[in-house]
Amino acid sequence: MPRNNMAVRWYEKNLLCLCSGCHMFFAHQQVIEFAEFVKQFLGEEEYDKLRLKARYLKRWSYDEMLVLYYALKKNKWG
Repeated sequence: MPRNNMAVRWYEKNLLCLCSGCHMFFAHQQVIEFAEFVKQFLGEEEYDKLRLKARYLKRWSYDEMLVLYYALKKNKWG
């Protein structure tokens, strides 16, 4: 889901690393194929959860951002 979708912007299942060339070609020009790739990568159940989560509007409060920051920092950098 796009980065401007705040409901899933920092959701780890919405993270997929691509070089800029692959991102521009695959994600923006081959949209249907890219969606199928992501569905296969995540599995259909996780893909459906991601799409459902992305449908809701989210406005992050400062406190929520702090909690998220420390949770992500603890998970990734110990």
